[in-house]
Amino acid sequence: MIVLASLSPISNSGPNVNQFGDIGMWMSIILILISYAIPLIIYSLGVDAFKYVMAALCGLGLLIGMAVIFTTILFIFTSTTSMILYALLCLSVLYIMSNIIWIFITFSTSNKSKNTILQ
Repeated sequence: MIVLASLSPISNSGPNVNQFGDIGMWMSIILILISYAIPLIIYSLGVDAFKYVMAALCGLGLLIGMAVIFTTILFIFTSTTSMILYALLCLSVLYIMSNIIWIFITFSTSNKSKNTILQ
């Protein structure tokens, strides 16, 4: 989603947005991967409190996805539309759906089934 946002006209909307191939784009991708990977690793090691950290991160991901959808729709209606904007819109919807799925997976796993998986 970050890569498509850096290719779209959204990347020309302000001085602090990421340009495609820029170090800021790669740092954003790394930050997102780390922010999802660390709680997932700790949760898979058996710390149940990180279930709530993962839920908070997925909630933040939902907010980010909705903000990207809103911004993309604004750009579609106000500027010349390009296929990248439609791809960004579709990818944002998929991103929101994946965060919702992660929330259900996180809270539907019981301790009994998790212990059998880890052993």
